[in-house]
Amino acid sequence: MIVLDFVLALPLPLLSMASARPDGDPRRANRIVEFQMRAEEADTDLYPILALLFGFFAIFLKIRFFAWATILCVFASFANMKHSQADTKGMLALGVLTALAFLSVNTNRLFMFPSLVNKLLNL
Repeated sequence: MIVLDFVLALPLPLLSMASARPDGDPRRANRIVEFQMRAEEADTDLYPILALLFGFFAIFLKIRFFAWATILCVFASFANMKHSQADTKGMLALGVLTALAFLSVNTNRLFMFPSLVNKLLNL
């Protein structure tokens, strides 16, 4: 009697799922979809490209904002870099470009004042 009460207490879909397929598999054959892996998408990091552009703008146009944007993009690129994509030569090149951008922006203003340069060199 107890077993019969338990079977009658089950909801109707659970009772019909047990006999969905002849081998007792409750899954619906027409709903099964095979897993297909996606192709590896190219993960392009835009920060090194922006750092390169901003660095050249800072060097050639002598605008300090572009030098600061360069260093911001270099740090963002370094922070978002995956270990498997570690490119030390590229990061070194971006670091040198950042240093050159800051030097070109700041030394141009330093040489505008020859008296200050003479005082610094005659120390």
